[in-house]
Amino acid sequence: EPLLKRLAALYRASATDPASFVGQVARTGEALLVRESSFAMAEALTAEPELLGIYRALAPRSLMFLPLAARGQLFGVLFLATSVESGRTYEEEDLALGSELARRAALAIDMARLFGEAQAANLAKDHFLAVLSHELRTPLTPALMTLVRLLEDTRLPDDLRADLERVRRNVELESKLLDDLLDLTRIARGKLELAEEVTDIHALLEHTVEVFCASQIKSKRLDCTTGLMAAEHHVWGDPVRLQQVIWNVLQNAVKFTPVGGRVMARTWNDRPGSLTIEVADSGVGIEPAALSRIFDLFEQVGSSIPNRMGGLGLGLAVCKALVDAHGGTIHAASEGLGRGATFTLTLPTTAPPASPAPSAGDPISAAPAEGTARRSLRILLVEDHEDTLHVMAYFLEMARHQVRTAQNVAAALAVAEHEELDLVVSDLGLPDGSGLDLMRQLRDLYGLKGIAVSGYGTPEDIAHSLSAGFIEHLTKPIYPQKLKEAIARASGLPGSTP
Repeated sequence: EPLLKRLAALYRASATDPASFVGQVARTGEALLVRESSFAMAEALTAEPELLGIYRALAPRSLMFLPLAARGQLFGVLFLATSVESGRTYEEEDLALGSELARRAALAIDMARLFGEAQAANLAKDHFLAVLSHELRTPLTPALMTLVRLLEDTRLPDDLRADLERVRRNVELESKLLDDLLDLTRIARGKLELAEEVTDIHALLEHTVEVFCASQIKSKRLDCTTGLMAAEHHVWGDPVRLQQVIWNVLQNAVKFTPVGGRVMARTWNDRPGSLTIEVADSGVGIEPAALSRIFDLFEQVGSSIPNRMGGLGLGLAVCKALVDAHGGTIHAASEGLGRGATFTLTLPTTAPPASPAPSAGDPISAAPAEGTARRSLRILLVEDHEDTLHVMAYFLEMARHQVRTAQNVAAALAVAEHEELDLVVSDLGLPDGSGLDLMRQLRDLYGLKGIAVSGYGTPEDIAHSLSAGFIEHLTKPIYPQKLKEAIARASGLPGSTP
């Protein structure tokens, strides 16, 4: 090791001297062969006694200096030597072999450098997408909750209700687009996680079709029919992810079907243990050449038709990844432009549960669960986004909870110090600190439990929330019903105040 350090010092000294062998190779990029080395050469290079001592210790006889270069970039100079004891002298064939060795070493260095840069770029991209998602999700919460609040008003005229439903639907679609965008990052990193359970595909399909038919399909006067013929229709999977798949496939069918067209969803069992789901439409169709890449990232269904209908080409790529993760298959078929398209999914089935399980309903329109939030709680609501704070406080108060609000960590701690509280509902990104640190202090000082609300919703984000003392993590936009259900679960935990 001391000798290696001395060699490094010798290399640095020679590399800075353009007259030296190393400096010459670095300047010209050409390999250099010194068949017979001498102490006089070393004395011509440096007068440093320590470096000359290193030369004496090495006692080189023959030298090669080889450029380490790849794609026009020089990374360094490779120095090879034979010893006096060996009696060997480098020749031209040795120089050719050494040059090939240096070329391959330079390629390895370059590949390692590029790999490191790609990793850094991916991390930067993931961070950017997470921050972008948070910033876009935050204003969706007050918009969504305000829409729900208005739609609950029975005095609302039918035409205005229809307009508000249209706005609500587009707010939800915006949220689903953000989910697709983040899912692509998770899939690429191998971080996609599934919360699997026995799931009734018929219940998911009926609900999704019903919600979709009630809005977009109705506005386009489409004939939407279902034929649920499968006797085995339960699968072991993540109901939220599977509904995401069904929603995306239906959305494409509706989007590319003209006014007065037809959309049909049906199921059947080709064989025991396998469920087939088919969504067919009479829309614009798909060119034969595009079918092979229809599930590729950023590929757009119908992108070749005039006045194409936009989209980022994320939904179907995410669908395929989610279906693959469930051990299923998905493929598309079409007889060509103007002749509609058919998407077919297959999933392995499982036995139904002993007792019927509730379906994963739409987070907005699902009816309130029986017994949800039956008792009043003293809730501390912490949120720095003023519009979100206002509308969330309204819904909590309408649920007959006593609400105290704060917009930063310091104000939240002051409220907790002077008032009896049952539960904390807190954002994570606060102007004077983290909601995670706030929750740790409230847990340790007062034994409080909490519900985290955040625009960040990766598995790592959820794990951090749970480790800090939160018992639930809700990702923005926050649906009123989901918030009520989370509070109901929290109020039933041991240690909660009646």
